[in-house]
Amino acid sequence: MSLLLHPSSVETTSSRRCALILDTALDRKRQLVFVTGSTGIGKTALVDALLEHAIAASALVARGACVEQYGTGEAFLPVLSALGALCRGKRGDHVVEILRRHAPTWLLQMPGLIADDDLAAVQARVQGATQARLLRELADALELLSAHRPIVIALDDLQWADNSTTELLALLGRRREPARLLVIGTCRHMELGKTDALKKVLGELTSHRQAATIALEPLAEAAVGEYLEARWARHRFPEVAHAIHDATGGNPMFMIALLDDIEARQMVRSIDSVWQLFASVDDIRAHRPDSVRQLIDIQIDRLDPAQQRMLEVASACGLNSPSAPWLARSISRSMRWKTAARGSPSKVGLFATRERRRGRTAHCKRDMRSFTISIEMPRACELRRPQRGSRIAA
Repeated sequence: MSLLLHPSSVETTSSRRCALILDTALDRKRQLVFVTGSTGIGKTALVDALLEHAIAASALVARGACVEQYGTGEAFLPVLSALGALCRGKRGDHVVEILRRHAPTWLLQMPGLIADDDLAAVQARVQGATQARLLRELADALELLSAHRPIVIALDDLQWADNSTTELLALLGRRREPARLLVIGTCRHMELGKTDALKKVLGELTSHRQAATIALEPLAEAAVGEYLEARWARHRFPEVAHAIHDATGGNPMFMIALLDDIEARQMVRSIDSVWQLFASVDDIRAHRPDSVRQLIDIQIDRLDPAQQRMLEVASACGLNSPSAPWLARSISRSMRWKTAARGSPSKVGLFATRERRRGRTAHCKRDMRSFTISIEMPRACELRRPQRGSRIAA
């Protein structure tokens, strides 16, 4: 994995575990893996690195992504996208032939891969096909394909997966037949509701050791320092690492966005191959890129009205206020106000608190540390008190 994509401290833990999982799959022991974590924590970078290793090991690699669908969505959308990539790849003719023989229900959903002369015959074979047949056919086809070459399928953003895709993951995880098959998916786990099918499947598979979960954590300050040493060679301001970590909470995406922005604004620049600082450390800590603000806006908009009002309470009084529990109950009886550090007042794991630093209350503001998208990595956050007439302060 490139150091510029994800610092080495995370690579040495999660990346090494992924490499071990890949080796296990290459040894005819099927693997199902869920990579979880908050927005920007490095899930995609980790999967990118694994797929590079899989390609180097001569595996057939395909990738599909779930999308947030509104209304009636298409069943198996990410799986069909991945299968289409396999069929159009270097060994696409072989993949299409396997699907034609053993999974015609899937081939029919990709009519562009069927010759006009064969279309009627395929349609005749799949008449009366049930959901159970679709699942079984693809599971059989993937096992047959893996007999010739390892198969690695990556599915991104499974928090938006349709129920059909979730059922397929459950079947693949529970099968016991040997197969050189690895299915790896990324997921923002805390965006799953209690009744979501994927949350149940993930819990059942991991509890029975039929799937593995890799939960990514924020970067430590030392890892941020290592990244800066690689990015800003021979720089002379090591104290900036603490400010960057403090401002971003160790989130890799937020960190890179912040560094890109301060470089673009020439707050840091290279002169005679030596990086020099042209802003104070406090200015660096307080700087907020527009791209990060927009991401925070998106996360807020996904909350329902009750949760948004709960966030207003957090920004107005903080979790440590004596009136916080009473205000929370008055807003929504169905929501519990969590006072512990691991608590979360919403389904995406958002929580807020007033942070005290250096013996004084920090100014509340809406920034990169305002929202921890996963309960697995709680952080203190700062919110600006809402202005009159606005929903939440911008």
